[in-house]
Amino acid sequence: MQRTLVVTADDLGVHPARDRGIFLAHAQGAVSQASLLVNGISAACAARQARARGLSLGLHLNLTEGRPCSASPRTLVGADGLLRGKFGFRLALAAEQIDLGEVVGETTAQLAAFERLCGHPASHVDGHQHVHVLPEVAAVLAPLLAEAGVRTTRIPHEAQPTIAFHHAVSAAAATARATFAQAGIGSSQTFVGLNLMGMSASADGLLSALAGCGAAASTEYMCHPGFPATEGDIFNQSPARRHELQVLTDGLREQLRESGYALVAFGAGRS
Repeated sequence: MQRTLVVTADDLGVHPARDRGIFLAHAQGAVSQASLLVNGISAACAARQARARGLSLGLHLNLTEGRPCSASPRTLVGADGLLRGKFGFRLALAAEQIDLGEVVGETTAQLAAFERLCGHPASHVDGHQHVHVLPEVAAVLAPLLAEAGVRTTRIPHEAQPTIAFHHAVSAAAATARATFAQAGIGSSQTFVGLNLMGMSASADGLLSALAGCGAAASTEYMCHPGFPATEGDIFNQSPARRHELQVLTDGLREQLRESGYALVAFGAGRS
């Protein structure tokens, strides 16, 4: 039985160096879609290139880094006007300091920006730093995304995450699957990638993780390839981005095909 694998390169639009790596991986058939950060510094150029190259895009909803797209959200940003960060947002949410109406407003603004940049509405939305699966966020996002015509999302639930943050993400994702499904938003049946980020990425590791998915007909593999940036945060400047790119482009497509996987974008891989 041939199974489908959605290989999603996250963070398109965050920086031209990251974008170049994603487009290279796509050109070699190792990436089947990308998630666009519409508030990234290269988002407009990246969206144009993706259209020209036939790279399928979804919205990488960003509530944690950079400048917001909506007008003057009070609770989503710090004193510097920037979004609160991966942990800052979560701490503020736990302390009930986040106005969920502002989450709706920012999501609406990013959906509009995606449509403006890409020329069509987003049919797939996932969350930068997995913020979309936090229970309070998922509860307001699910009906909003469904009304906007979004058909699929990412459910980053993995059996045995190796670090505490990923344990929390995976647990939240297990609950979020039902929340999104009730709104008619699907996903792949299984997911891999939390344990394969950065220097932990390898072809053997991916094939082993996929084997652990058993008979699942559809799986998403989240990756973060690119050329290291000369500016921005540590994640974007890390040589781990180049390592992930090398893993993707060093014969991985052929290995996946031999293992019975067809690479698809969301839609074909929806459960």
